Amino acid sequence: MDIPNLAWFKVLLLVAKHSSEDLYIMAGTCKLFEEMLNDPEVWQTVSVGKYQWHPEWYGFHEGKIVEFLQKCKEHNNPEIIYIQAFNEFFIYKDDEAVNNLRVAAMVGHMESSYVVGLLGLLNPMEGKEDAMEFLCHLSKAKKIDMQACRDSIIN
Repeated sequence: MDIPNLAWFKVLLLVAKHSSEDLYIMAGTCKLFEEMLNDPEVWQTVSVGKYQWHPEWYGFHEGKIVEFLQKCKEHNNPEIIYIQAFNEFFIYKDDEAVNNLRVAAMVGHMESSYVVGLLGLLNPMEGKEDAMEFLCHLSKAKKIDMQACRDSIIN
């Protein structure tokens, strides 16, 4: 019985969502997975939460990590958008970074939605209704774990 490539691709996406290391291990097992690794959806889905968006922190021997993060950024990975925007807003005080937080939130990034919602509540001039919409959507969709969001932001 042959399993359709679409089913394999869904498995690849599931692995990518949970572990970038396992994704690369999987891609190394056969030609099909290696080819699927070139699909933009993989780079938009792959988990990058364990990495920091500070390419200058990684030494020469960690160049593959920088390449990996850059490729994720090129494909608008929501986690990379969130990490970069979070750093720009809270560390470098760049107010324009809120727009990037919104971009990540609009594609369903949980922590971005949480941060955008909280920032909107703190600054009602920006749109309190919009902020409540982000938070209520997460609550209704049962996709939010407030404690997990707080812990993620603290880390």
